[in-house]
Amino acid sequence: MPSFNNLEMAAALSNDNRISIKKGFLGIGTKAVYQPTQSALRVIIKEYNADNGLRIEKLLNTSAEKLAAEVERCRDIQDAQIGNMHLEVCASRDGQFVAAQLFRFVDFKYQAVTSLRTFEGNDAGIMSVLL
Repeated sequence: MPSFNNLEMAAALSNDNRISIKKGFLGIGTKAVYQPTQSALRVIIKEYNADNGLRIEKLLNTSAEKLAAEVERCRDIQDAQIGNMHLEVCASRDGQFVAAQLFRFVDFKYQAVTSLRTFEGNDAGIMSVLL
């Protein structure tokens, strides 16, 4: 299971005032919590080939008004065993918060393709369909 600390987007998400980071027993492990609902965040990492990665990029860059339609178009996207596109997602267990960022593997490291995008409430529920 992926760890919050190992995410490329962990630093950016840690600076969000809606997210609190709690250390585990004896400082071992980290737990991220969405403050408004006190719901723990689960970490999801998916790999995509270049074509599906571009579709995810378009989804993450779409406006809130067109989000539901774009998610519907992306329902058939399959993740790959090995791909050059890497999607990191943190989603609250209650479905009220989703944060996502897409990266591309270039020159032996991940480079951000999109900025960190957060979704709350109804928009988070729409995005949760893809997880």
